[in-house]
Amino acid sequence: LHQGTGVGSAGAQQQGDPAAADPAFVNAASPGLKARIVGVFVRSTAAANSYPRMLAVVFDGLFGAATTPRLKQLCMELVAWSFKHGTNAQLAPISPVVLQGLLKTLDLGVGKNATGLAGDAPAVALRQFTYGALGQLCRRVPKLVASDDALAARLFRAAAEESQALVSSVADALSALSLAFRELDAKGGVTPELLLALLALVEVAAASDARAARLLAAQWAARVFPFSHAGARRICALCAGDDAMDVREEGLAGLKAPKSDDASWPTSADMLRRLRTASPRLSTEVRQGEALLMPPRQYASLLTFVRACRQREMAGQGAAMPKANAEAEEALSDRLYE
Repeated sequence: LHQGTGVGSAGAQQQGDPAAADPAFVNAASPGLKARIVGVFVRSTAAANSYPRMLAVVFDGLFGAATTPRLKQLCMELVAWSFKHGTNAQLAPISPVVLQGLLKTLDLGVGKNATGLAGDAPAVALRQFTYGALGQLCRRVPKLVASDDALAARLFRAAAEESQALVSSVADALSALSLAFRELDAKGGVTPELLLALLALVEVAAASDARAARLLAAQWAARVFPFSHAGARRICALCAGDDAMDVREEGLAGLKAPKSDDASWPTSADMLRRLRTASPRLSTEVRQGEALLMPPRQYASLLTFVRACRQREMAGQGAAMPKANAEAEEALSDRLYE
C-alpha cells in the first residue's frame, strides 16, 4: 500500500500496455496516506523488525521527490523507533546505511537556522528526531559510531552552532556517544591515537564561548577518559572554575575519584607537566598587580586537585605534607576562589 505493487505504471495500464496487466497493480500511496501509514509503523515492533522493507519506506519518506516535512519527521521518528525496538540481527547489517542517511539529512540543513517561530516547528522537529535517532544508533551499535572521531567532531561542532531549540537533542546524542566510547574502551577497542584525537575535541569544546559545548566537554572528560588521565582531569578542573553553575558542577564531579579503593590517580608531576604543555605561560612569574593568566576560580580548582594528588602520593610513601605548606596552599586556594 505504501510503495505500490505490480509492474508498469498507471498510465501504461490505462493505455492497455501488456506490461501493466498485473491485476494486483497498486499505485504508490499519496504523501498524506504515507504519513498515516508511517504513523502506524512508529507504534509497531513488527515494523521495527521488517528490514530491508522498512529501510525503503524510510528513504522514500526522507529523500523521495514527493515527500513532505510531516512525512520526513515521521520517517525519522520511525528510524529512532526501529533502533530502540529492533533486534540486533535486524539492525547490524543496515546500520551503516542508516547512519549515512541520518548524516545526509543533517547535511541538508533543514531546521539548522531555526528562529523558534511556529513556522519553523516542522523543520526543528525533523532535526530533533535526527539527533535522537543518532543517539539510539550509538546505544545499539556502539562499535559503528565509536570506531573513529568523525561523529564526535560533528556533534561537538553542532553543540556550539545549533539553535537553542536543538541543543538538548545534540547533548543527548553526545551523551549516548560518550557511553559508546566508554563501552568500547572497556573492551580495549579505543586506540591511544583515537583517545588523543578525542581529547583534542574536548579541549576545543571546553574553551568554547557556548555554554552547552563547555558542559558537554566536562561530561566527556569525566566519562570517556580514565580518572588517571591527567589531560582529562585538567579539563575538569578548568570547567570546575567556569562561570556557569552547571558547568562547574560537572567539572567538580569529574574531579571526584571513583569509589573503588584501587582507583588510579594522575600524579602531581603529570598534572603539572600537562598544565605547562597546554599553557606555557604558566611557567612565567606573575608579578604583583599583574593580571592572572587564567580566571581565579580555575586556578583554585587546579591547585586544589594537584594538592590532592600530592597528598595521596605522600600518604602512599608514609609521609605527610608539611603543615605549613598545606596551610599556605589551602589559604591561596580559598583566596583565589573568593
